[in-house]
Amino acid sequence: MYLSKETNALLDKLKSSGGVEDICFIKACPYAIKQTRLEKKICTLSPCELDLDSISVDNEFFYGKYGIELALYVPYDFGSPVAFDDMERIVRAAMDDAVCGIKLSTVLKDSTTECYKVKAVLTFSLSYCREA
Repeated sequence: MYLSKETNALLDKLKSSGGVEDICFIKACPYAIKQTRLEKKICTLSPCELDLDSISVDNEFFYGKYGIELALYVPYDFGSPVAFDDMERIVRAAMDDAVCGIKLSTVLKDSTTECYKVKAVLTFSLSYCREA
């Protein structure tokens, strides 16, 4: 998967961050129907954007941005305000100097998972050097 290193770094940061230990963080996987109903809060992480531009004549150096999408699932029993409050705590835990953009969705009802769902996309700066 592209951006695996960056996605894993954010996943590790969120798992070890104080203030969001009541949320389970996992990497997103292909959609599959599960036989159980979610009983705890789950936040999935997956790479979603990569935008690089060459800044050199020989196309060896690239600068740009990449995005990691976080999708938070909060069971209906917790209530929709909890979903937004939890996403705010997650974004605060992920914040550092590399974050250059944040997009948040509204809280939606997801009948497939029987959860409230809110998404965030964190955008990070990236410099890349193609190896010869």
